[in-house]
Amino acid sequence: MTGIRYSLPLAVKWSSASQAGEFVGYASTFGGEPDAYGDVVAHGAFVATIAEHKAKGTTPALLWSHDQSQPIGVISKLTENEHGLLMEGQLTLDVGRAAEAHALMKAGALAFSIGYRTTKSTALGKGIKRLDSVKLYEVSAVAIPANSNAKLVSIKTQPSLIDQHSPRTIEKILRDGGISWRLARKIAALSKSALKEREVLLADQPLTKRLIEATRSIQNHLSKENLHAR
Repeated sequence: MTGIRYSLPLAVKWSSASQAGEFVGYASTFGGEPDAYGDVVAHGAFVATIAEHKAKGTTPALLWSHDQSQPIGVISKLTENEHGLLMEGQLTLDVGRAAEAHALMKAGALAFSIGYRTTKSTALGKGIKRLDSVKLYEVSAVAIPANSNAKLVSIKTQPSLIDQHSPRTIEKILRDGGISWRLARKIAALSKSALKEREVLLADQPLTKRLIEATRSIQNHLSKENLHAR
């Protein structure tokens, strides 16, 4: 069997406090080399279990290292695409283990592993089988996944107070919000003279939310004026 290797760069995105801990990643991937247990997941293997969870209004648990006593957040969305089972979720950062997972995710130190029951499979020989349909119970954040391609794609984090007043960070927040590179640089440049270190240290509220709101306002203005900044 020919192996397929995917490269999924991790994107760390600035966010407001309410968005910090949101993440996107692959809970499992299709085809390629067998995982550590000799399994290969088939396209469509999760269709039935996704539909079942949707009908019941449930989602698989989000755990730390397959430990049912350590939930670290919630899974908000599961979809199959050509690559695998794409997952969106939210870490509950008030929980100690979830906060640790958040820090490790930002460092690129965690991946994902699934807890499931096989409902249909096909033997491929030499101890290898294809999982044609599975019932998904949980997804865990782990350091060493059975499937090395089950990776985190992006994680949102709230900048520190100093970070939020850095022109470079301001530019990145605006770019993440859809503002063009050229316009974001101009806005960030204007902030340099206004932001002094002493003022940053004395600031009593983060700028992230205001920057995101400003981004939306700028987008609305550009749309109304039919302007295209390049």
